[in-house]
Amino acid sequence: MSIRTGLFVLLLVAANSPPAASAVRTTTEIHYEARLRGYGITPTQDSSYVVAAARRWLALVDSGRYATSFDSAAPLLRQMAGSADGWGRFVGQARTKFPPNASSSRVVVRVDFVYSPEGAPPGRYVRIDFRVVGAGATVPEFVVLQEMPAGWLVAMYGTTGG
Repeated sequence: MSIRTGLFVLLLVAANSPPAASAVRTTTEIHYEARLRGYGITPTQDSSYVVAAARRWLALVDSGRYATSFDSAAPLLRQMAGSADGWGRFVGQARTKFPPNASSSRVVVRVDFVYSPEGAPPGRYVRIDFRVVGAGATVPEFVVLQEMPAGWLVAMYGTTGG
């Protein structure tokens, strides 16, 4: 296993931890919300914008445009995947249990704001957990977006369980 593959697997495992069942906000969430207000952004506005960015990117994946999703992802994802071909193989394998109408059956389950997660470059990140339902299957899916000068870009993607 190469170092790049090991890092990719490590980051996917770290991002793959199940969301907490508690609805209580953590100190990190409260501090992050305070930082957002310092930017003049409310957490609701920020999460709506980020969820929309995630859905636009996921539409590329849903339509099988893996190379385009690779090209429009954050440098972290491109570095971990190594190439558009490698990314296409990973995504194709991860999505084998997805219903054909994934984009219309995708529901946001949770949005978590994270600042400088361990093992990733410093910055603002948002993890969005989705549930995709259809064709007799429910598939948990997540994306982690990183704030970049060009906007919020997907830095990690995966399916959990399923």
